[in-house]
Amino acid sequence: MTAPHDALKQLVDEEVSPSALAPRPLFYDPALFHIARLFEAEVGRGEDSPRLYGDSLSVALLLRLAAAGDAYRTPARGGLPPRRLRMVTDYLQEHLADNVGLLELANIAQLSRSHFCRAFRVSTGLSPHQWLVIARIEKAKELLVSDKLPIADIAVLTGFSDQAHLSRHFSRIVGSSPGAWRRQVAP
Repeated sequence: MTAPHDALKQLVDEEVSPSALAPRPLFYDPALFHIARLFEAEVGRGEDSPRLYGDSLSVALLLRLAAAGDAYRTPARGGLPPRRLRMVTDYLQEHLADNVGLLELANIAQLSRSHFCRAFRVSTGLSPHQWLVIARIEKAKELLVSDKLPIADIAVLTGFSDQAHLSRHFSRIVGSSPGAWRRQVAP
């Protein structure tokens, strides 16, 4: 991830008025605290943490904080133009196994990170991280059918940290484990 101070300064400069960071006595927002706990857990994971997920959480945290103080500058209303969406999704497809960051994607779309997140969600119905996980699962399904690679190797080739990480997401999205799914669709 980007250095926290630099990333925060850039986001504040781009998206949020400085009043978003002003102290608020007796302030409580359950959703904000939930995002903060997720972010804390993600930061605690260290170097093996997916950048796109951590970047998305940091943007969500700051934007939720800004919303609590009505400090938004101008929210994006529409989705990404089709050409820019295709450029971003093509990039993600080409870098499935890489630890892609939100700033990279926002630069491809020529938007700030928070505007990109909102526009991507409007265009796809998913956050960039959710879209990437689903794309990785689809690629894993292709490899499970076409190759006799071990599932652990397929996990690494598709950007998951290990077989258990792949299995957890695969089961949640597909409804069965990769091994069970492979046996069901095997010729």
